[in-house]
Amino acid sequence: IRILGITILISAIKSIQTAYVTKHMKFKLFFFSIVCGTFVSAIVGVVMALTGFGVWALVFQYLINNFIDTLILSFTISWKPKRIFSWESFKSLFSFGGRILISRMVDKIYQSSRQLVIGKMFTKSDLAFYNKGEVFPNVLVGNVNQSIESVLFPVMTEIQDDPAQLKNVAKRSLKVSTFVIMPMMTGLAVCAEPLVRLILTEKWLPCIIFIRILCISYAFYSVHSTNINVINALGYTPGSASVATSSNLGLVKSGTDITVDSSGNVSVNDDSHNHIISNIDGLQSALDEKLSKTTYEY
Repeated sequence: IRILGITILISAIKSIQTAYVTKHMKFKLFFFSIVCGTFVSAIVGVVMALTGFGVWALVFQYLINNFIDTLILSFTISWKPKRIFSWESFKSLFSFGGRILISRMVDKIYQSSRQLVIGKMFTKSDLAFYNKGEVFPNVLVGNVNQSIESVLFPVMTEIQDDPAQLKNVAKRSLKVSTFVIMPMMTGLAVCAEPLVRLILTEKWLPCIIFIRILCISYAFYSVHSTNINVINALGYTPGSASVATSSNLGLVKSGTDITVDSSGNVSVNDDSHNHIISNIDGLQSALDEKLSKTTYEY
């Protein structure tokens, strides 16, 4: 933990570089830094593993990957850190980023709480099957959603003063992401059994039911992420935090309820549509408020 703590210092610089590249949409720089960092760290990790360093090979692979990414970006972008501190910049940035931090922390706690509840109320095997069942939809949707968000948010910030155009961009983004994610989750749910047999072998067959249930949940994730991006682009971070927090707390209270009887039969009570509707209502309220405050000159 102490050695990996070094990554906090590296990630602090890298996060600013990432924000700069994303704002200016210079994603080609990301490609070079990630490829070089992954290639060099992979070689170091394999060499250390073969020479008997054990788990330290993974630790140094992670450190070197972050260091190489940050080093390459420091040479390829014009932004350079300076040894000065501005309270005015801190206050303005913290007022916006602090609420986003709170909403993301609540989301992470919510995501982790499900594993704690399953581990406490059920067996270790049930927890293992749930975690393994979540991997497939999480990886697919996460990669697609992250690719869209990295381009969507800087575009939205540029047109934040035009609510009509912003709403149009949000709709188009939602159509594209839904067009990709919905069939992907449907196909994964249908092919879950042969996929698990092929990749994980038959001992992991009980995780199939979790894959199929979670595919339903992840199929609507693009709606939530698009709404949050729009609200953040409008500058309504309090609304963003409240939407994310209330959505997560609402799911904890009245979300998907899964029960397993003594015969192994699974019943599902899914209220996830309430979560989606509340997010859409929050987005519409933010856009209407922005539109009411916008004046046009002719």
